[in-house]
Amino acid sequence: MRTFSFSAVAMVLTVCIGQASASITPGVPIMVDFGSWDAGFITTNGNSMAMPGFGQTHTDLVDANGASTGINLLVTDSFYPWWNTSGTTASTIFPASASRDGFYVTATDFGAGAPDPTGGFELQNLDPAYTYDVLLYGSRAGVSDVRESQYTVTGAGIQVLLLNASGNVDNYVVATGVVPDANGKITIDVAAGPNNNHSAQLAYINLVTLTAVPEPASVTLLALGATALLRRRRV
Repeated sequence: MRTFSFSAVAMVLTVCIGQASASITPGVPIMVDFGSWDAGFITTNGNSMAMPGFGQTHTDLVDANGASTGINLLVTDSFYPWWNTSGTTASTIFPASASRDGFYVTATDFGAGAPDPTGGFELQNLDPAYTYDVLLYGSRAGVSDVRESQYTVTGAGIQVLLLNASGNVDNYVVATGVVPDANGKITIDVAAGPNNNHSAQLAYINLVTLTAVPEPASVTLLALGATALLRRRRV
């Protein structure tokens, strides 16, 4: 008779669940503030991103509690090489240092050398044990035209979100339940939305927040796998 101990299955389950990164705390947001490095524009959360060029990176983002997460941000498509410093300071949701500035894209060159109609970045080293909510916010105060931004959020699937930055104070959009791709990444691409009526097709991103959400299905799958393993054993 071949014997089998359920403790072995428990050990397998423990090891599998233990692969989840202890540095990511579900429910605690990780915010990145895009834009100027000048005084008054930097958010004191350790995640200010001032360089909009291709290949620029911010390593080991910290969460709202100041804890290291091991998540990196990499610019994969350069934004226009100037900052938008005309965002709102009246937001009741986001700190003024984050809402008042950001990156933008434009189909017209304003003197920096060439137009840059798209921009994008990826969030790396994401724990596949979680799904993620990705909040996106853009603001350009003092204007009334339609400067709609289109955010394409890509992980294992794709979500497309639209937000008008013109005169925006507290509106934002959220891609919910985003599953990272096979490499543990989520990519966000920024372009003008279909309703954007500005001649330069200006589109903005002032900040992004990433929040891990526990995925009960992963635990369920592990339990089912353990049951199947038990059934395969012969007594």
